[in-house]
Amino acid sequence: MENTENVENTGQEVAQEAPKKKSSVGRIILIVVLVILLLLILCGLGGYFLARNFVFDTLESIGIDIEQLEEIDEEALDEDIEEIDPFEFEEEPAERDVDEEPVEMADLPEINDDLLNEDLISEKMNQDGDIPIPGGEVRSSSFNSNRGRVDLEIRTSSAVDEVYYWFEEELKETDWIIGEKSRDDERARITADNGESALDDDYRAFSVSIRYREQVYDHQDPTHTSIEIVEERRAWRD
Repeated sequence: MENTENVENTGQEVAQEAPKKKSSVGRIILIVVLVILLLLILCGLGGYFLARNFVFDTLESIGIDIEQLEEIDEEALDEDIEEIDPFEFEEEPAERDVDEEPVEMADLPEINDDLLNEDLISEKMNQDGDIPIPGGEVRSSSFNSNRGRVDLEIRTSSAVDEVYYWFEEELKETDWIIGEKSRDDERARITADNGESALDDDYRAFSVSIRYREQVYDHQDPTHTSIEIVEERRAWRD
């Protein structure tokens, strides 16, 4: 009986020692993990200080004072940034000289003068004699049967305003019905028609475009006012 009890006691002691061995292995693993983490932290700190010292040594070697950099006030930097004007120029743009002499116009006839090169005008233009033709120099004239229109270009030394008001006065004495009218310093336009439907064969339309043309560099055409007159007839279209 005594031998049996001794065997049972020995089995219980062995069973109790097994969990003790397992718990000791777990503690060893935990200690190893903590040591590795500690080494990583120490390596990181060491790397940071090494990099910091390297940067500072580099700055000092090129003559930059580290202490002055550390004393920079962030609020002062923000204020300086806000005060920067992106549209501020070092030099103010030169003011335009208001007393500058006006550009000289070409030596051409004015609107109340004679019409030069009148023989260049297409025979289709102004057959009814109710389109006002100003004085000046005829530069070109052409007839387009596909569009049923004839074009005439005249150049004059008169200003855009003068030409515009001249046409306004002349058209008052005709039967043309004024449509569009527009004008500014360098261009103007007037349109008119005879009041017929655009689909009617008796339909006629008239327009004049006035433009200021300034000479550019050594271009052969001097500064002038260009007058482009267009007459349209429905009956002319093919």
